[in-house]
Amino acid sequence: MGQYQQIGSIFFSQTTNFSFLSAKAVVDGNITLGMMMSISYIIGQLSGPIGQVIGFAQSLQDAKISLERLNEVQNKEDEEQPITTKSMLSQKKKPSVWKTYASATMALNAIMSLKT
Repeated sequence: MGQYQQIGSIFFSQTTNFSFLSAKAVVDGNITLGMMMSISYIIGQLSGPIGQVIGFAQSLQDAKISLERLNEVQNKEDEEQPITTKSMLSQKKKPSVWKTYASATMALNAIMSLKT
């Protein structure tokens, strides 16, 4: 797709072909010198915005591809475990959350036994 855009950009930037054709038409007497200058001016004014649109389309495609790749990397599963989990597993200790849960469970059990 990028090659087609570059070819299109080169095609519009090569305005010398139109200048040559209009100069030949002046020599042949088909158009006047003022008409040739008008043609050259109009083509020159059109080539800039057309080149900018083509460049914008290329930048938009590059941004889309980059965004897709970033999403792909962002949504990929972590290759390594977090450091805290690794160290706790290597020490064979339960995380402090489990200790808190166990303490809360024992406290609730003690309260429930007092009520009965």
